[in-house]
Amino acid sequence: MKEAISLQKTAFYRILLLFVLVFVLIGFVSILAIEGVTRHAEKSNLLVRSHVVEQGLNSYLTRAEYEMGYISQDLVLGDYQPGHELDMLFSHHEVLFFGGLDFFYINWEKRKGATDPRARVYTQSNLSELLVHGKINRWVKVVTTDDAILLMYKKKLLSKSRELLGYLYGFISLNNNLTLASELLGGAKADLVSLYDSETGALLLQESLVGFDPTDSVVSVMSDIEAPVYGSQFRLSLSKHVPISDSILSAWIKVLAFVLLVLVGLYGFLVFLVKRLVFSPISMIAQFPENDQTIYTELQPIQTKSLQYRGLLTAKESRFQLLLEATHTAIIFCNEMAEVEEINHDAIRLFPQYQNTRTIFDFMPISCHKAIQEVLKGGVGIAFELTLSQLNKIYYWRAHAFINENGFRSIVLVGRDTTLEKRLSWQLEQLKPSPLDLNQKLEVEVLISEMTQLAQLPRHLPVGYLQGWLGLVVETLEGIQISDKVTEQMSVGQLLSQESHYILHKLGLTASSLQIDCPVESGAVVVTVNRHVKSLLHLVFMMAISNTSQDKSINIRFQTGVLEIVVNNDMVSRPFFQWVSMAVLKSLSGQYHKLRDHGLRIHVPFELYAKENGALSSGLVVAWVINDYPDPERVKQSLLRLGVQLKVFLSGEDFFIQAASVERFDSIIIGCGQALEEQLSMVAELESQYNRSQLPLICLNAQAVELGDYDVISITSSVFDYALHQALLKTTQRNAIVPADVELQGVSWLVVGGSRVAKAILFAELEQRSVSAQWLEDLSEYDSVLPYHSDAVIILLEPQASSVLMRVQNHYPQVRCLTVQDWLERPQHVVLFEMSFPYTGEQISALKEFIQCQLLGEIDE
Repeated sequence: MKEAISLQKTAFYRILLLFVLVFVLIGFVSILAIEGVTRHAEKSNLLVRSHVVEQGLNSYLTRAEYEMGYISQDLVLGDYQPGHELDMLFSHHEVLFFGGLDFFYINWEKRKGATDPRARVYTQSNLSELLVHGKINRWVKVVTTDDAILLMYKKKLLSKSRELLGYLYGFISLNNNLTLASELLGGAKADLVSLYDSETGALLLQESLVGFDPTDSVVSVMSDIEAPVYGSQFRLSLSKHVPISDSILSAWIKVLAFVLLVLVGLYGFLVFLVKRLVFSPISMIAQFPENDQTIYTELQPIQTKSLQYRGLLTAKESRFQLLLEATHTAIIFCNEMAEVEEINHDAIRLFPQYQNTRTIFDFMPISCHKAIQEVLKGGVGIAFELTLSQLNKIYYWRAHAFINENGFRSIVLVGRDTTLEKRLSWQLEQLKPSPLDLNQKLEVEVLISEMTQLAQLPRHLPVGYLQGWLGLVVETLEGIQISDKVTEQMSVGQLLSQESHYILHKLGLTASSLQIDCPVESGAVVVTVNRHVKSLLHLVFMMAISNTSQDKSINIRFQTGVLEIVVNNDMVSRPFFQWVSMAVLKSLSGQYHKLRDHGLRIHVPFELYAKENGALSSGLVVAWVINDYPDPERVKQSLLRLGVQLKVFLSGEDFFIQAASVERFDSIIIGCGQALEEQLSMVAELESQYNRSQLPLICLNAQAVELGDYDVISITSSVFDYALHQALLKTTQRNAIVPADVELQGVSWLVVGGSRVAKAILFAELEQRSVSAQWLEDLSEYDSVLPYHSDAVIILLEPQASSVLMRVQNHYPQVRCLTVQDWLERPQHVVLFEMSFPYTGEQISALKEFIQCQLLGEIDE
């Protein structure tokens, strides 16, 4: 069933998203508007300041003109020797150093001119070339050959008798005048001041504050200014950095808060209206009968279709009731609790007491309970016979499972009256020829040959092998002679697992003694199984086990209603196999063909067959803990064919060391050959760590064992794809194992070296003191362990190579090493705590206290 979607939540989420977008858009527009207003105000302010800069420039030029008059007066009235006028001026006029003029030039009429030595600071050009551009009592802009931009002022030098003595020229530098630039920048209260020539657009003067970045949010204005410079017009540019200030942010936040309040109120009002006008009427529809419901135009197609479905269901219910009563078959429907939901008149006639009972188990005979329970668990093809002595009737029942309207498994029992058929069958059986009409001579020769082969078997066979083999021979011969009508529905894979376990247990062999190749597709086919089918499988297993070659394998395939079995055999030297095969296949309408290399292909047809449903989820993570399982590679290849993510561990200790690197385990397969204690101890450890019993564990044992009270899935038959597939399906119904969920108690303890006796003593004592430890034979493979326990404490029960210990210290500095034995080349970082073997509880308690109080205490400090 698809997951339900809430239209109300979806609508409200979409409206909320729209309001959020509106809020973001308003916030963006408002910050741009506030910033625009701020920049416009700054531009207006800069335009006002441009007049201040214009007045400052004019004031500076006026001050320079005053300085020119002062110098000319000194030159005319001063008492000095010709050629020493500069000495006279610089000796008592401080105005020359602090005035507005940068330098000056004296052009005498009757003697050589005099040049201010400061002129070399601003230009290296010949000043006499510029004098022709001068205008009396006027400022003129001139440019030297070395690109110095100057303002030149020309003034007459007249004696007391009004005689012309010469001309005084004053110069002010524009592009190299720090004093003028600073005054203009200070008057503008801006970050950048630029002065341009209006006609040519050339930059005459530019000054900025330290750290000014013209690319970072700058406001600029440009205006023409009036200056007393002959023949020149100037354009002033002012720039100022306008950052996002606290006032801007404060105004923006107030706007956002107001918009947010308005939008929240509007959203609440809109939600109220939508609930009241749209969703409340929709929710009221289901509370009234369909005939009394209000018809909404928008919902009219759905409501009309619902009425049509209601009528259709009523018609189908009527037809179903008619069919129940017209089949002359007893039919009982039960829910997942085995309670009777529907029962027709034929079934009521058989069980009239059903109305006084609660479940079907209360009125059905006990012999039927197991079959009904199998169907409730999901069994397929379950059938049984029921003899009703009080009615002198025999009914053949078939049970089928189905999923009801609530999503639970229900069952239907269909009983057919087979009384007349049984009576005729019994009468026909009286007319059958005796099975003793077989060729007695042939039977005796075959049995003598088989007994001869058994007498030649080696003496080192498993205990009970010979007795088991003789028992199987007797069972096979009995199966040929007895015509058994009892059948059951079973999948091919389940049949193989069941019978291979029976054969191997009967002969005392391990699961690796027989290799079965049965893919999941063939194993999932459900067929009708009788005693002859089981006898055929017993015979095939005996052929494979007794084969003298190394290939003791059986290949099983099911295609288009035919079961194909390929097995290697020694039929030439064992005529018993050929004789019994012909007899069994005759009863099954099957046939066989001999292949090369002593192979035999058997075909058995099945008219009726079904297929189990069940597939593994993708991405399953499966751990395969080998231990001493005799054929681990076969299990590994089978798991890889099932498409799982496989993690292989050599032992339980290897698993517990490396499991932390895996996110989860959907299933853990624990192998066991002879070391049953290691398998059970790993199961117990996992149940203890995760504090639950229903873990996704599969115990794969080479032979039948007793696993005690552990709630695990057990496989003791021969391993093949279908058997592992079914076991993994069962584990997926349990919660996965997540190593990260295990609460680690302190740092990890790794015990290295020592005998198994010393290991057992140490581990037992540490476990009593609530300390979990891992054991390693040596530190040669430390790179595969320490990445998961980088803060571990390593306890050395025997000396290790110093070079290895130094590499461990360099790669994992948090690891602490402790040894119970001293040796000559022991590194300094390996702490010595001497203990004598055999270890006692007092020694181990002292060791634990030493590690926790001193060794680990140093780490904490």
